[in-house]
Amino acid sequence: VNTAAVQRPELIGEIALEFGNQCVVCAVDAKRRSSGGFEVFLHGGRTPTGIDAVAVLTFDRERASQAPETFVDELLVGRLGARVVLVGADFRFGARGAGDVWELRRMGATRGFEVELLGDVGGHGVDRISTSGIRALITEGRVSEAAARLGSLPAVTGEVVHGNARGRELGFPTANLSPEAVGVVPADGVYAGWLTIEDGEPAGQGERSAPSGRLAAAISVSDNPTFDTADHRRVEAYVIDRDLELYGRTVTVEFVDRLRGIEAFDSVDALVARMAVDVAEARATLGVTPRLE
Repeated sequence: VNTAAVQRPELIGEIALEFGNQCVVCAVDAKRRSSGGFEVFLHGGRTPTGIDAVAVLTFDRERASQAPETFVDELLVGRLGARVVLVGADFRFGARGAGDVWELRRMGATRGFEVELLGDVGGHGVDRISTSGIRALITEGRVSEAAARLGSLPAVTGEVVHGNARGRELGFPTANLSPEAVGVVPADGVYAGWLTIEDGEPAGQGERSAPSGRLAAAISVSDNPTFDTADHRRVEAYVIDRDLELYGRTVTVEFVDRLRGIEAFDSVDALVARMAVDVAEARATLGVTPRLE
């Protein structure tokens, strides 16, 4: 099942009803980054799609060298018992992409499953919405455009770790996400967005206890050029009008819109003044009013 299928839940429902089967999305969980790390596939779904389960495939050396027939026999037929396979026109499978849609149809005819060819999903000024196109928008900082194509906000999820506490010293305590946070990190800049605490345990006591739900945030993605101390790009979220104890917690940071690029300031006072403006702009973008004490 490809992106086009997910965007057409009515088709998923019709086919599942006709054959009395579940809808299972097959997806690869690891895409190598240029840095040598991996892009982890987030599954579980943020939008109702009619999907019953996700089969996450590890793209390792064995999978990469697998013959098309082996992929079909072991996975689609053997493990999933496929009755209908929904794919896009550019679907390839097997070692070096040797198998295509027509080969899949030929195999299906002798193995008891049908192949449905799905058209591209377009909209928002483009003929084809693709994963690579959305990723490019995010890495360019065009998160609002990416959200329109995704149907949800671009986000990263990770553990809040200790930083250098400089934000707290400046009056804007931030939640610093671990470098291992999962998701596509947008271009350097300051963003308006939301922070959600993913685990249910209470955080802190009294004024620093963490409330539930989405919290308005001003978010910085940078290597802190004013102080020139960071050895990697950081995602830091200031929960507007709150000072929360979030160390060790798992949070999701969603990006609504990019407010500006990153600047190096000549003085700490100039940085603090700009941060106050950023918070005001984030508040206006998110439509939240100042919190009354």
